[in-house]
Amino acid sequence: MEKGKKLNLETLENQLKNALINIGISAENLFISDVNAVISKTGWFTKEMFSTAKYTLKVSSPKKLKSFFNCLDELKITQVNITKATHSKLTELKKENKIAAIKAAKEKAYYLLDAINEKLGKPVFIKEIESHKNQNFANTNNLLLNGYTSGISKLKRNKTITQFEEIILKTSIFIKFKIK
Repeated sequence: MEKGKKLNLETLENQLKNALINIGISAENLFISDVNAVISKTGWFTKEMFSTAKYTLKVSSPKKLKSFFNCLDELKITQVNITKATHSKLTELKKENKIAAIKAAKEKAYYLLDAINEKLGKPVFIKEIESHKNQNFANTNNLLLNGYTSGISKLKRNKTITQFEEIILKTSIFIKFKIK
């Protein structure tokens, strides 16, 4: 309701889509996540149905998100929640991080064995460790056990616009190498 006049949900949705297009966000990134209706008494003998809708909006940059927040009052949107913030290349970054951790583990095993005049053999066991707690393992049967944690941050800082918090990826790899 606005000034005693009932607003149509479809009209409000079209206004939202137009505002998104004006700030550079495709209307295809807007999804209906919930619709509710309530029958409410509006007079002594009259009842009307009022509808509310919840939407999910996919935004690709902090700058576009800030632009969207700036037009909320004009759109009569009273509640907004950020439900998820992620990086579009998160899977690729995790893969790069695991590769870097394995290479660092091999390099570390190489120089540790070099210190005792031994040669590094082939890996016989590789496992990603889910827990990031420090764990101590013993060397047994001429095998070298080496764990390594690596963190890579791929997001660049731009001080002129609002930024999301940096994503820090941590990977723990547990590798057993043979000793030649």
